[in-house]
Amino acid sequence: MDTMIWVYLSYLLATILVTILVARTLAKQGAVFITGTDTTPSPITKAKTHLLVVGFYLMCVGLITFCLRQGDAATDAKSGIELFSTKVGGMVLFIGVMHFLMVWVFASMRRAANTRAPERPAYIGQRNPVLPTGKPASE
Repeated sequence: MDTMIWVYLSYLLATILVTILVARTLAKQGAVFITGTDTTPSPITKAKTHLLVVGFYLMCVGLITFCLRQGDAATDAKSGIELFSTKVGGMVLFIGVMHFLMVWVFASMRRAANTRAPERPAYIGQRNPVLPTGKPASE
């Protein structure tokens, strides 16, 4: 087979395997990272994690296939290895950036989940309603 066919196949195999590895890690640890506990995550937490992982897959696989034809043609083994390393190196950098972006999103979701809304009075005539500052109104 032609050198470029081997470069393409190796590139696709390597980058898709790295994408799957990182996405599975995000899927497993994302729910724990959002909730901050080892308990079973709620269905909404699972859904959020799943949607983010699907987005990660779409971004990564889209760029992997988009960049397939980028670069010069390899004519021999040396140029094939150089092209392969350039392509895989660029994709691993992109996947790393996407991974850190997803961790940042998970951290933002965790902060939002841990932020509590101020308590409101149970009814309008309640004595000593709690103000948004957390202090009773009678003070």
